[in-house]
Amino acid sequence: MPNESALLPFLPSPAAPLLYRATDVTEPDVDGRYAAALELHRKGKHAAAADAYEQILAVRPDHVDALNNLATIAWNERNLPKALALLGRVIAFAPDDAGHLRSLGRLYIDMASYDRARTAFELAIKLDPASALSWHYLGVAFYHLQRWDDAIAASLQAVELDPANADAFQNLGVTLAATRQFDRAAELLQEAARLDPRSFGAWYNLGNQLLMLNRFEAAADAFRRSVALQPDRAEAHLNLAIALLTAGRLKEGWREFEWRWRTKQIRSHLPPPTLPLWDGSRRPRTILLRAEQGLGDTLQFCRYAPLVSARGHDLVLEVQPELVSLLTHNFASPSVTVVARPADLSAASGLPRLDALAHLMSLPGIFRTTLDTIPNGAYLRAPADKVEAWRGRLDAIPAGIRVGLAWAGNPWNNSRGVDAVRSVPFSTVAPLCATSAVTFVSLQKGEAGKQLRDSCPPSCHDMTAELTDFSETAALIANLDLVICVDTSVAHLAGAMGKPVWLLSRFNGCWRWLADGADSPWYPTMRIFRQAADRSWPRVIDEVRQTLRAWVDDRRKLTSAAA
Repeated sequence: MPNESALLPFLPSPAAPLLYRATDVTEPDVDGRYAAALELHRKGKHAAAADAYEQILAVRPDHVDALNNLATIAWNERNLPKALALLGRVIAFAPDDAGHLRSLGRLYIDMASYDRARTAFELAIKLDPASALSWHYLGVAFYHLQRWDDAIAASLQAVELDPANADAFQNLGVTLAATRQFDRAAELLQEAARLDPRSFGAWYNLGNQLLMLNRFEAAADAFRRSVALQPDRAEAHLNLAIALLTAGRLKEGWREFEWRWRTKQIRSHLPPPTLPLWDGSRRPRTILLRAEQGLGDTLQFCRYAPLVSARGHDLVLEVQPELVSLLTHNFASPSVTVVARPADLSAASGLPRLDALAHLMSLPGIFRTTLDTIPNGAYLRAPADKVEAWRGRLDAIPAGIRVGLAWAGNPWNNSRGVDAVRSVPFSTVAPLCATSAVTFVSLQKGEAGKQLRDSCPPSCHDMTAELTDFSETAALIANLDLVICVDTSVAHLAGAMGKPVWLLSRFNGCWRWLADGADSPWYPTMRIFRQAADRSWPRVIDEVRQTLRAWVDDRRKLTSAAA
């Protein structure tokens, strides 16, 4: 039996009135009243059932079943503090019941109080060590506490005690995924889906692991199963879109991609639209084209602005402040105005009245873009005066073949752990700097750029203090022969300018780079170097280094022949 000191850390303080029993009231037929209350509860008449339970507790404060059912009603109504207080009374009267302790632990999980949940489940297991459910929920608590080894051990115990427990298989699978054991995680989640084909979580989490394994068609099938079970789950639709787009099935993918607006991740970036959304079918005079996510996304999809304008619409292109100068230089005209976000467009002077809104990343779907119809010619250029200015600055470093280098993305983009796997420390790419006859120029801004200053290889030069916005970065890139970078905005900028760019892509890369292949339908001048299944960056860097040597030799031969 749990002792009082063990219960105190997570129970509401049990006061003396909880043990009160009415003595001045003739006790009614409690069993009959409870049966009537239970019938109301079963019929879904929760308010009436709650009143009936309260009447029972007025004369029988220790009626555990009435307390427990009243707690359940409060829990379902999301009155979690009341549910907690009631469950505390339940356990005060029945401290040796493992089921009640398990319910308390589950309530604490719902309240995101995971350490208290862990205590409750551990006490339940002391009372009933053979309970697979208690072991399973203990694993869930450990998962939320990021105690991966403990979570795996608890979930393994649950599976051993009950091999038919689909939830235990699911929790074991997602825990192994957190430790990057993706193959084994997918196997366990497949078993969870087999045991319970009606489990949204099993199919959804299976799809996520199949994405991590680059098994995109299978992932799409799993997400379809999850969507069929819960059609309004936006995250399942969005992940289905990612699987389809990566597999090159753009037509289906764009349709599902519109579900991103119902996810918390995307909604948190922008205010809800106050203008009618343009779907390409109506003829509004002025359309607000709005950037919505990262800088690279804006650079990739701003190519559609001229296509919208060509339909006879006036445009207000709202983009990140760092891009205003570059995109104004490329797109501004009597019918296109470029403004910085967030902009108070209602108070801005000189702007036309806005009639409709379209988000840049919705434009490929509106234009029904397929792999064969991507508008992929060079569409951005740097201002000529800035290109000339950078040509003069570069005179200060050795002449010859010049290669831009960027090794990290923006750390804000880590909502799905993306930046942790797409970015690398400078030490990972540093071996490239030993390539003879090449001068490297850093394009790396932010905290990651400081890594170069700490190591200072003589062949790599840092001039990023003068990169005040993307028009300056574009002007610098215009003076380079090649750009080598991870999946970040620099890759999109170089590709949009038609500059040779070598992309270092993680194994489960972004959907826009498709599932495999060394080229990109979005940027004809791009070459993709992909991690293998071992997710090894050194192997990728070694491949790039060998390719760079051959590329340099070819360039020198061409130069000699021309001379």
